Amino acid sequence: MKNQQLSKRFISRGEATEIAAEIQNLFLVGDLNSRSRVPQVAQRVAEHLRDEGVTPKRSLCLMIAKMALTMWIETTVNVKSIHASN
Repeated sequence: MKNQQLSKRFISRGEATEIAAEIQNLFLVGDLNSRSRVPQVAQRVAEHLRDEGVTPKRSLCLMIAKMALTMWIETTVNVKSIHASN
């Protein structure tokens, strides 16, 4: 995500979804997994937002963390169903 996009005070749902999608990399190669708690994911979201120059608000971080965790769980369910069908 570009710094200029995130520098504004309001982050749209679309931008939040983009950030959640970017957090998926931390599930693939980082220390997050399907059993990670929302506060743990929110901490990583806050770090990501700080890196982008945005002051991380707790409510925003928790919302994006829930989105990221849900995306990850959906991904793993889809992969499991593909493997089960083979």
